[in-house]
Amino acid sequence: DRGIGPNAVSLVYGHEPTYSRAPGSRPLISGRIGGTVNSKQDRDRLAGRLSGQELLTTFGNSTMMSSNGRATGGLMTIALSLLGLAELESLLNDPRHVGRIPVVAGALPPQFILEAAVEALREGKPPIWFSPFAFIQSSPTQAAGTGGFKGYPASGRIEIGYGVAETCRSRGIATAAVKELCVLGLQQSDVIEVYAESAADNWASRRVLEKAMFKQIGERETDEDGRVDQWIFAK
Repeated sequence: DRGIGPNAVSLVYGHEPTYSRAPGSRPLISGRIGGTVNSKQDRDRLAGRLSGQELLTTFGNSTMMSSNGRATGGLMTIALSLLGLAELESLLNDPRHVGRIPVVAGALPPQFILEAAVEALREGKPPIWFSPFAFIQSSPTQAAGTGGFKGYPASGRIEIGYGVAETCRSRGIATAAVKELCVLGLQQSDVIEVYAESAADNWASRRVLEKAMFKQIGERETDEDGRVDQWIFAK
């Protein structure tokens, strides 16, 4: 069986995730989240290569882009796969693969983020808020980036972070993934808005947030990145 495991999460549009635990059965991945999946064949192929004991997967789509930034007319399926403890520990030992899927160089977050996620999951904190998602693209099947939520919601707000390998940029992957994170975050009953920051001179990240329909609400100074722009996406 090439399914994504008996403890995978099924996402139904407009509802919170629910676990499918039927022994030996292929879990449902239902709903058209963030757009129509490119094809059932692409979706099943991606799902068949994702593994893990507690894996949450949601699918979106992206217009395929050429190297000069022009649309080619096709669609590429994007899967957001929540990394469990086993996947995180495996990536710390060998960052070249997640499950059976190759990881593009530069797709992973800094090691300290992976280590913090491992520590949080070992403490029993919920993976959805403390573990990154891998951005799995089709054509070819590979992990092109990562992103996720930066801890528990606070006063109805959840913060996201994201990144895509340099060789996989300008293809719409980051935009599709950010949209999926927003849908997933806002499905949770205690979340009413999604917050993000982008370095003031990072025009690519700014464009991603604009395409994902975020609104800029201000700016602030940080020690690490200097001036950053602040963004909100709300229900």
